[in-house]
Amino acid sequence: MFAGCVSGAINQKDYMSIAEQAGFKNLTIQKSKEIILPDEILKEILNNEEYDQYLNSGVGIYRITLYGEKGMS
Repeated sequence: MFAGCVSGAINQKDYMSIAEQAGFKNLTIQKSKEIILPDEILKEILNNEEYDQYLNSGVGIYRITLYGEKGMS
């Protein structure tokens, strides 16, 4: 699976839950890398309050490589 758009980003736990619901088993995260968005971009899409909340939230945007197995039906 590939995702290439931050606007379509979802919580990692939710993402893995969707993969499980689709029938994937033995899910493991093989790689995880934080995506750093430049302040100029963040300030274009967030107002000042949202920008401050994001910076102080302790959350981040990550790209992951997810491994899963799915048996043939």
